[in-house]
Amino acid sequence: MNEISLPIEHLSYSSMRLYCSNQQQFFKNYILGIWDIKSSVVALVGKAFHKTMETYYRTGDLDMGIVTGQQLISKISDAEVDWGKTGTREGAMKDLANVVNFYMNEEPDLGKVIGIEENTTTDHGLNGSVLPLPIKAVTDLVTEKDGNLHIYDYKVAYRDWE
Repeated sequence: MNEISLPIEHLSYSSMRLYCSNQQQFFKNYILGIWDIKSSVVALVGKAFHKTMETYYRTGDLDMGIVTGQQLISKISDAEVDWGKTGTREGAMKDLANVVNFYMNEEPDLGKVIGIEENTTTDHGLNGSVLPLPIKAVTDLVTEKDGNLHIYDYKVAYRDWE
Protein backbone atom coordinates (compact mmCIF):
# COMPACT_ATOMS: atom_id res chain seq x y z
CA MET A 1 0.00 0.00 0.00
CA ASN A 2 1.38 3.43 -0.93
CA GLU A 3 1.85 5.99 1.83
CA ILE A 4 -0.15 9.14 1.34
CA SER A 5 1.63 12.38 2.18
CA LEU A 6 -0.79 14.89 3.67
CA PRO A 7 -0.04 18.51 4.55
CA ILE A 8 -1.47 18.24 8.10
CA GLU A 9 -0.69 15.85 10.95
CA HIS A 10 -4.22 15.19 12.20
CA LEU A 11 -7.80 16.38 12.28
CA SER A 12 -9.55 17.67 15.37
CA TYR A 13 -12.93 19.13 16.17
CA SER A 14 -11.42 22.62 15.96
CA SER A 15 -9.72 22.05 12.62
CA MET A 16 -12.80 20.44 11.05
CA ARG A 17 -15.04 23.24 12.36
CA LEU A 18 -12.71 25.88 10.92
CA TYR A 19 -12.54 24.03 7.59
CA CYS A 20 -16.34 24.04 7.36
CA SER A 21 -16.70 27.70 8.30
CA ASN A 22 -13.62 29.35 6.76
CA GLN A 23 -11.48 27.31 4.38
CA GLN A 24 -9.06 30.17 3.76
CA GLN A 25 -8.33 30.51 7.48
CA PHE A 26 -8.02 26.70 7.75
CA PHE A 27 -5.44 26.76 4.97
CA LYS A 28 -3.53 29.61 6.60
CA ASN A 29 -3.52 27.95 10.06
CA TYR A 30 -3.28 24.23 9.42
CA ILE A 31 -1.46 24.05 6.08
CA LEU A 32 0.82 27.11 6.22
CA GLY A 33 1.17 27.12 10.01
CA ILE A 34 0.40 30.83 10.37
CA TRP A 35 -1.46 31.53 13.64
CA ASP A 36 -1.70 35.31 13.74
CA ILE A 37 -5.34 35.61 14.76
CA LYS A 38 -5.98 37.77 17.80
CA SER A 39 -7.89 36.12 20.61
CA SER A 40 -11.19 37.65 21.71
CA VAL A 41 -11.75 38.56 25.36
CA VAL A 42 -14.32 35.75 25.49
CA ALA A 43 -11.75 33.23 24.25
CA LEU A 44 -9.14 34.56 26.68
CA VAL A 45 -11.50 34.16 29.66
CA GLY A 46 -12.43 30.67 28.42
CA LYS A 47 -8.77 29.68 28.13
CA ALA A 48 -8.07 31.05 31.61
CA PHE A 49 -11.09 29.14 32.97
CA HIS A 50 -9.78 25.92 31.42
CA LYS A 51 -6.38 26.50 33.01
CA THR A 52 -8.04 27.26 36.37
CA MET A 53 -10.06 24.04 36.29
CA GLU A 54 -7.13 21.96 35.07
CA THR A 55 -5.01 23.16 37.99
CA TYR A 56 -7.89 22.74 40.46
CA TYR A 57 -8.62 19.15 39.42
CA ARG A 58 -4.91 18.23 39.36
CA THR A 59 -4.13 19.71 42.79
CA GLY A 60 -7.45 19.97 44.60
CA ASP A 61 -6.55 23.60 45.36
CA LEU A 62 -9.06 26.06 43.88
CA ASP A 63 -7.08 29.11 45.00
CA MET A 64 -4.02 27.80 43.13
CA GLY A 65 -6.22 27.19 40.10
CA ILE A 66 -7.56 30.75 40.18
CA VAL A 67 -4.02 32.16 40.46
CA THR A 68 -2.98 30.07 37.45
CA GLY A 69 -5.92 31.40 35.40
CA GLN A 70 -5.19 34.97 36.47
CA GLN A 71 -1.53 34.56 35.51
CA LEU A 72 -2.57 33.45 32.04
CA ILE A 73 -4.64 36.63 31.64
CA SER A 74 -1.96 38.91 33.08
CA LYS A 75 0.89 37.49 30.99
CA ILE A 76 -0.76 37.50 27.56
CA SER A 77 0.48 40.27 25.32
CA ASP A 78 -1.96 43.02 24.36
CA ALA A 79 -0.96 42.32 20.75
CA GLU A 80 -2.50 38.84 21.06
CA VAL A 81 -5.95 40.02 22.23
CA ASP A 82 -8.65 41.99 20.48
CA TRP A 83 -9.92 43.95 23.48
CA GLY A 84 -12.62 45.63 21.40
CA LYS A 85 -14.06 48.94 22.52
CA THR A 86 -14.85 47.99 26.11
CA GLY A 87 -12.68 44.99 27.01
CA THR A 88 -9.91 45.34 29.57
CA ARG A 89 -7.52 43.02 31.33
CA GLU A 90 -9.20 43.93 34.64
CA GLY A 91 -12.59 43.12 33.16
CA ALA A 92 -11.28 39.74 31.98
CA MET A 93 -10.02 39.03 35.52
CA LYS A 94 -13.44 39.92 36.93
CA ASP A 95 -15.19 37.75 34.34
CA LEU A 96 -12.88 34.83 35.21
CA ALA A 97 -13.76 35.17 38.91
CA ASN A 98 -17.47 35.25 38.08
CA VAL A 99 -17.27 32.23 35.77
CA VAL A 100 -15.33 30.22 38.35
CA ASN A 101 -17.83 31.15 41.08
CA PHE A 102 -20.74 30.19 38.84
CA TYR A 103 -19.13 26.85 37.94
CA MET A 104 -18.26 26.00 41.53
CA ASN A 105 -21.79 26.79 42.69
CA GLU A 106 -23.16 24.41 40.04
CA GLU A 107 -20.39 21.78 40.13
CA PRO A 108 -21.90 18.32 39.95
CA ASP A 109 -20.71 15.37 42.02
CA LEU A 110 -18.07 14.17 39.61
CA GLY A 111 -16.85 11.05 41.36
CA LYS A 112 -13.20 10.04 41.08
CA VAL A 113 -11.09 12.12 38.68
CA ILE A 114 -9.08 9.78 36.47
CA GLY A 115 -7.94 12.07 33.66
CA ILE A 116 -7.38 15.78 33.09
CA GLU A 117 -6.69 17.31 29.67
CA GLU A 118 -6.32 13.85 28.16
CA ASN A 119 -4.86 14.06 24.67
CA THR A 120 -5.87 11.16 22.43
CA THR A 121 -5.00 10.56 18.80
CA THR A 122 -6.26 7.59 16.81
CA ASP A 123 -5.74 6.44 13.28
CA HIS A 124 -8.49 3.81 13.40
CA GLY A 125 -12.11 4.30 12.38
CA LEU A 126 -15.13 2.83 14.11
CA ASN A 127 -15.03 -0.34 12.02
CA GLY A 128 -11.31 -0.88 12.68
CA SER A 129 -10.17 0.49 9.32
CA VAL A 130 -7.05 2.63 9.20
CA LEU A 131 -7.82 6.29 8.58
CA PRO A 132 -5.66 8.24 6.11
CA LEU A 133 -5.43 11.07 8.63
CA PRO A 134 -5.43 10.58 12.41
CA ILE A 135 -8.13 12.21 14.51
CA LYS A 136 -7.09 14.06 17.66
CA ALA A 137 -9.25 14.83 20.70
CA VAL A 138 -8.53 16.49 24.03
CA THR A 139 -10.99 15.78 26.81
CA ASP A 140 -11.07 18.31 29.63
CA LEU A 141 -11.97 15.92 32.44
CA VAL A 142 -12.58 12.17 32.73
CA THR A 143 -14.15 10.81 35.90
CA GLU A 144 -15.50 7.53 37.21
CA LYS A 145 -18.66 7.38 39.27
CA ASP A 146 -20.72 4.31 40.13
CA GLY A 147 -18.68 2.23 37.70
CA ASN A 148 -19.35 4.55 34.76
CA LEU A 149 -16.95 6.82 32.92
CA HIS A 150 -17.97 10.45 32.41
CA ILE A 151 -16.27 12.85 30.01
CA TYR A 152 -16.61 16.60 30.57
CA ASP A 153 -15.89 19.46 28.20
CA TYR A 154 -15.97 22.81 29.98
CA LYS A 155 -18.22 25.33 28.32
CA VAL A 156 -19.34 28.49 30.03
CA ALA A 157 -21.91 31.00 28.87
CA TYR A 158 -20.17 34.35 28.63
CA ARG A 159 -22.25 37.41 29.39
CA ASP A 160 -22.11 40.65 31.29
CA TRP A 161 -22.04 39.38 34.87
CA GLU A 162 -23.13 42.66 36.49
